[in-house]
Amino acid sequence: MSRTAPLGRRPSVWFPAIRTKTGAETFTRTLAAGLEQEGYRVHVDWLPHRTEYLPRFSTLVCPFRADIVHVNTWLPASLLPKGVPVVATLHHCVQDPAFSPYRNLLQALYHKFRITPMEREIIGSASRVVADSHHTAHMAMRIFGRKDVEVIHPGVDTERFRPVSRPGFNSPFRLLYVGGLTRRKGADLLLPIMERLGKGYELFCVGDHRNIFKKGRCGSIFQLGRLKDPADLVRHYQEADALLLPSRLEGFGLAPCEAQACGTPVIATRSSSVPEVVIDGATGILCPMDDVQAFAEAVRLLASDRDLWLDMRAAAASWVRERFKVKDMVKGYARIYEEALAGA
Repeated sequence: MSRTAPLGRRPSVWFPAIRTKTGAETFTRTLAAGLEQEGYRVHVDWLPHRTEYLPRFSTLVCPFRADIVHVNTWLPASLLPKGVPVVATLHHCVQDPAFSPYRNLLQALYHKFRITPMEREIIGSASRVVADSHHTAHMAMRIFGRKDVEVIHPGVDTERFRPVSRPGFNSPFRLLYVGGLTRRKGADLLLPIMERLGKGYELFCVGDHRNIFKKGRCGSIFQLGRLKDPADLVRHYQEADALLLPSRLEGFGLAPCEAQACGTPVIATRSSSVPEVVIDGATGILCPMDDVQAFAEAVRLLASDRDLWLDMRAAAASWVRERFKVKDMVKGYARIYEEALAGA
């Protein structure tokens, strides 16, 4: 028997979401705000990170009768109400075989015995499953066996993330890294790349307070940690000459998308979903995984050609405005909600 929202109003959507301080959290905030602007009744329940592995200590009560529950696939299914259609979004697949060599033993065990069973339950029981990219959708279908995974790219608020007028690049040439300082993100390659570049280049790191760089090894790396004011992140994107992201696995690639929206070219790994977000040779430069020399050469190329840099700036901002609109993401999920209700 199908279920629909009451006649004359849009479905109400409940987001039980774990605080991660990552792109997954940004996705939830952006989508929820976009839905509200379109007249949807939305409530987001932010849960502590421990909920991922200690769900029994968390309780969820939606303040209204939700028509749809929208979750990240890393949320324990035991927390979800019965009888309400569930839409699940898969942000990335840690089970991707290409990522296996870069996990330590504890990560591998946690992913195998905690995350994979949890995702398998959510993905298997959800009314609809959506992935952030075609790469992630392909991995989900391969790993979890569900054949109807759809793709809806996350959107970027181009009113906030927008270019500023700049006649040329900085001196020293300024690189920006945004993300956790993890092997998945390729953070262990940042110091070798900067050492290969030598003088005339600097790197600003945003998003993690940990210090993984040996003191005195490279004075051109500046760690900014987590930024309290969201406007500061936009400013760092706008002031950077290029985003440096030697990541080994991206479920989508929010940072390169935000950087390009600000007119900042991206130098990243040609792997996972990145080629869906960055146009090699047009909005950035893609390099082979783990190839420190290739990354250094890409940075030098961009820093030596002002015209190329300016062309990439214009192309990057235009690409994101055309391809990664928040309203397109909202429209896509609105359709998914209606289909989930119709099939309930």
